[in-house]
Amino acid sequence: MARDEGTFDFSANFEVKTKGTIDARQLVDTFSDLLNFTESNFIPKGFPVSVSSTSTFNGTEYTNGIYECIDEDNVGLEASWKKANIQDISGKLDKRTKKPISTATYTFEAADANKYIEFSAECVATVPDGLPADLEFQGEQVGTGALTFASTTTLNVFSGFLKETAGQNAVFGIRTKGSDIATLTGTLKLA
Repeated sequence: MARDEGTFDFSANFEVKTKGTIDARQLVDTFSDLLNFTESNFIPKGFPVSVSSTSTFNGTEYTNGIYECIDEDNVGLEASWKKANIQDISGKLDKRTKKPISTATYTFEAADANKYIEFSAECVATVPDGLPADLEFQGEQVGTGALTFASTTTLNVFSGFLKETAGQNAVFGIRTKGSDIATLTGTLKLA
C-alpha cells in the first residue's frame, strides 16, 4: 500500500543510539543550506533548524544558531528565515535559598515562596489563611522525623494520599490558589 510523502505517522519514543537529529531537516552546516529547502521538504512556519557554522551569504554574516521558518511558501528565500531570539539565561535564574526548620511547628509565610524549606525534625507545618494566590512553596523532609501538613485554609491533596511526607528525603510542593485554598503535592504517604 502506497503512502503520500510527508504523511507518515510514527512513534515519538525512539531510543536513538547515534548522534544526530531524528529529523535530518533540523541541522544544516551554513545559512545558505537553509535555502536549499523546497516546498517538497514540508517545512512549516515556525520550524526550527540549527545552523552549525557562521557564514557569509550575499555579503551578510549569518552566525550559527537556531533559525526558524517565517514563510513556509518560500523556504528557498533568504527573507523566509529569521534567527530565533534565544537569550542566554545562565546566571539569571532565580535560585532558592535554603531555609532550615528544626522546630516542632512551623507556619508558612509569603516570603517562603522563594526558599527551599528543609525540615530536619518532626514538625507540623501549617498553611495559614490569607496567603496571596499563586505562591509556590517547595521543600524536603531532610530528617527522620515525620512532616505533617495542617491548615487553617483548605489544603487539597490528591485522593489516596495523606497530608504527610513519605519519609526522609521526601519532597513537597504547595501552591496557593487564593480564597484560602491551596494544593499539596509531592512524595506523600498513602492513605
